[in-house]
Amino acid sequence: MTDPPVIVIVDEPAITVPATTRVTGELGYGEVIPVDTVADARATVEREPNVGCVVCGSGGSESDELELVADLRSIAPTTPVVLFSDGDTSVEAALDAGADDVVTGRGERTDDAYRLLARRIDALVSAEEPHVDRHGSTALRALTGLDESDAVAVFDEDFRHTFVAGESVLMEGERVTDIPGGAAGAYLESDYRATLDGESRSRQRSIEDTLYRIDTTPLAGNGRTVGGLVRFTELERVSETTPSEAETNEKVERLHDITSELDTLDSVTEILELAVDSANRVLQFDACSISERSDGRIVLRAAATSDIQVGAEVLDEGDGIAGRTIREGRTFLVDDIGDHPEARPTEDSYQSVLSIPLGDDYVFQAISTNVGAFTETDRELAELLCTHVQHAVERVEFESLLTQERDRFAALFENVPDAAVRYVLEDGVPRIEAVNAAFVRLFGYDPDDAVGRPVESLLVPDSESESAAEQYQSIAAGAQLDREVERLTVDGSRPFLLRNVPFSDADSTEGYLIYTDIADLKERERLLERKNERLERFTSIVSHDLRNPLSIATGYVETMLDSGEMTYAEETAEELDRMDRMVSELLTLAREGEIIGQTETVDVGAVATEAWTHVETEGADLQLDDLPSIEANSDRLSELFENCFRNSVEHGSPSGQTAADDGSPSADGDDHAGETLTVTVGGLDGTAGFYVADDGPGIPEAERETVFEYGYSTANSGTGFGLAIVEEIANAHDWSASVTESESGGARLEFHTESGGEI
Repeated sequence: MTDPPVIVIVDEPAITVPATTRVTGELGYGEVIPVDTVADARATVEREPNVGCVVCGSGGSESDELELVADLRSIAPTTPVVLFSDGDTSVEAALDAGADDVVTGRGERTDDAYRLLARRIDALVSAEEPHVDRHGSTALRALTGLDESDAVAVFDEDFRHTFVAGESVLMEGERVTDIPGGAAGAYLESDYRATLDGESRSRQRSIEDTLYRIDTTPLAGNGRTVGGLVRFTELERVSETTPSEAETNEKVERLHDITSELDTLDSVTEILELAVDSANRVLQFDACSISERSDGRIVLRAAATSDIQVGAEVLDEGDGIAGRTIREGRTFLVDDIGDHPEARPTEDSYQSVLSIPLGDDYVFQAISTNVGAFTETDRELAELLCTHVQHAVERVEFESLLTQERDRFAALFENVPDAAVRYVLEDGVPRIEAVNAAFVRLFGYDPDDAVGRPVESLLVPDSESESAAEQYQSIAAGAQLDREVERLTVDGSRPFLLRNVPFSDADSTEGYLIYTDIADLKERERLLERKNERLERFTSIVSHDLRNPLSIATGYVETMLDSGEMTYAEETAEELDRMDRMVSELLTLAREGEIIGQTETVDVGAVATEAWTHVETEGADLQLDDLPSIEANSDRLSELFENCFRNSVEHGSPSGQTAADDGSPSADGDDHAGETLTVTVGGLDGTAGFYVADDGPGIPEAERETVFEYGYSTANSGTGFGLAIVEEIANAHDWSASVTESESGGARLEFHTESGGEI
């Protein structure tokens, strides 16, 4: 049920008022609605969509109570109905009338009665599918016909009694080991364990000076055994424990003492040797052994003997009583080995055997040279010992497996290439328990400096403090995390993929934080974005800018074809030449956008001088100031200078005033007509880098932000790509480029090379 269930109590107000209060308090959930009549109950069931249980009682005769149960069953055919009775109504008759459970104590109105009623309601409401909690009616029917001193109970897979009816030393909610008397509880636990394995048993037990016949039957649910039904039938009362019982109880106590010793051992071999020694010494068996199924064989692992030889012959895993015991997982008591068709004694003197499974792969066997040497008491005591031994073996095997897993995980933790932290939550704060070698290399903290400190205090930059606080709240809540974050490393702040792998044990909540460095990935993403942006710009240029001169040239050609005269041949050639230059510079742009390749220390002055010779510089002079050597690709740097020089000459020299071809707008050039243009290359003052300046007309301040844009040009014949190429080359070197005014009022391009380095 998704919503808290509604409990309807149908009875007179003297009962419904205290019952409503007590049941509400005991359950701690749902809503309890008291009503006085069946009609009110019907209205409530029809009104409330989530009725989980109906409780009824009348205090009248048996026929009145049975009629009430039947009426309520017709109103709520699929809802559990509980009869809260004074005890006068037959349980079997109430079940036949439609009740799912019968609780006595209505008239007493005691705390215990209301507590029992609430527990039965909870069991019925909680049972969404048939399982052990719904076998209360089975137990009630089993009680029918027994004496008042008899009792029945239902127990679950944890040996806890979920339902008890009748007079009994058992209490609902208690485990079988809580039964007074010590030995009785141990015996019953062995019986219950066999019942959960599908075996029905009938035994006689003495509990608090009373002898009972105790019958156990498996109870099925969801296609498997989920619990058992136990019935206690009193046989007789005894005034004192007989000597044989006293002896048996003493053996049980000694076996329990051995359990404490088993808990101190940390190897299977030691446990098995103590087990056979204890069986020989405490249970006084002539000889006993424990063998293991291994690689298709049954191999002897431990043995103890008083008078006879224990054979060490190896058997196939399917052979003999030992093989059948392991295969079927149940005890065999063979009084006469000679009469048993499957017996494969390793010694001719063996006459009887007690064979008990120990888990899935071990078998305990007590051996005697006498026929019928073992009693039911021997069987029960040996099964009790084997239960303790099995628990000890499982504990050691689990601890060994856990140690191996931890060792493997520790090796993985230490050798994983990503930085990793193991943390433990203390008061909701993840504190470092261990760091691996990659963490030390990447973040620079030795384990002694990192362990014990909050993770957040070591690695988080100030800019990430708020988001980190939210992340660590999620970590404290046990959430798995997969986030991109910035963290402080020995080389500064870097991007990481942070993953949280939480786990918990009985004592603490721990986990692992794994930091995967994604700086290279982010750089590749950045480069890919730049390529995509460049591709979009190229597409725009090809579809628009390149089409314009093509259309003009096409128009000229069509006119000349129509007229038969070569009137526009020169104009057509100019447009075609412009197209050729645009294609050439587009290819340059495409190349400049790639990684620049190998860099080296270059002399800026030498590269600039060489580049000057590659450009038409008529009417212009080159002047070099103090220049640094920088880390760069010399070919790309030469291309940068060539485009800068071409831009200055074409917009500032007398020969270039009429044919500007790049993206730099020029001011009124008439004031500079006829003058020689001077282009100066020098180093920046106070910072790493260089500049290219001229004494031409300069660039208006309002247009300096746009000169690097693709296709930007103020000249009719310009391509608009010259300074775009310059910026691409600078960006490829991780330099920054900017435009300002030279000392003479001309244009000045500055290149800051902090990333590339100046030497």
